[in-house]
Amino acid sequence: MNIGILYAIIFYIYPYRTDPAYQSRIGMATTFEKSPISPRQDTSRVRLAVALMLLALTFAIHGDALWMGFGRDDGGGLVQAARLSPADYFFDPPTSAAISGGSISPWHALVYDVDILLFVLDSRWHHFHLVLVLWLTSLATYFLLRSWLTPDWSLLGTALFLTGAPTLYVSHEEMSSHYLYGLIFCILSIQCFLSSKEPHGGKYGAASALFYLLSVASKEIYVPLPLVLLLYPAENSRRRLQKTLPHWIILACHAIWRYLAFAAAWGMKFPSVPTWSRRPEIRPGCARVPASP
Repeated sequence: MNIGILYAIIFYIYPYRTDPAYQSRIGMATTFEKSPISPRQDTSRVRLAVALMLLALTFAIHGDALWMGFGRDDGGGLVQAARLSPADYFFDPPTSAAISGGSISPWHALVYDVDILLFVLDSRWHHFHLVLVLWLTSLATYFLLRSWLTPDWSLLGTALFLTGAPTLYVSHEEMSSHYLYGLIFCILSIQCFLSSKEPHGGKYGAASALFYLLSVASKEIYVPLPLVLLLYPAENSRRRLQKTLPHWIILACHAIWRYLAFAAAWGMKFPSVPTWSRRPEIRPGCARVPASP
């Protein structure tokens, strides 16, 4: 489908254009210095319309991934998931280091583990799972943008995200799925952090730290997030440091874990003996995945 035509359809039927409640807010300021626009002000009609539009756009652009089959590194990921349990790659440092070779990404193995459990080796469903996560990520992106922008600009920004070349690459490579999971967790962490200044915001602060932990478990590129939150121009610096303290604790624990995994805090030394070679057995129910010679 022509993307320009799809955009025209989206903005033609988008209810923001005819909703008087939103028309009165067109001139609302959207800078950091002003009060943010709460996503909760969206009506249920707008939320449903946005969800369906982003679902259509996601599958229009990335739906062909369902027929891509397994990629270059998927074989190794499937074998790792079949031989290891979540307890191995989440709680054993050498195993978590051996999963990716140069980073700590246990969620990478977990995605394969879940897909094998649910879909066996049917690559179409593996990719359907990935495209579905991409759609959920686009929804999270939209609602994050709604913290500062009006609905039409938020939708346009999300559409640009879906049409980007990096997004297209990730959606067609299951081996890159942990980048996408890390992204949605990172976005949710930021959104919860923004909500933590509201009454009873303690639970949002805890949720922000939890999502940050999950994003770090997905991919290490999300480790610097606490610095971004600390520099967010809201409240005062002391208050921001207090709210990001759990994030810094998680970052410190990650550094210790990395030290235990690689024998140097920021080194890239690969373990001399890959952990899975010491666990050659295949877990029950996964015998369909062939073992390497």
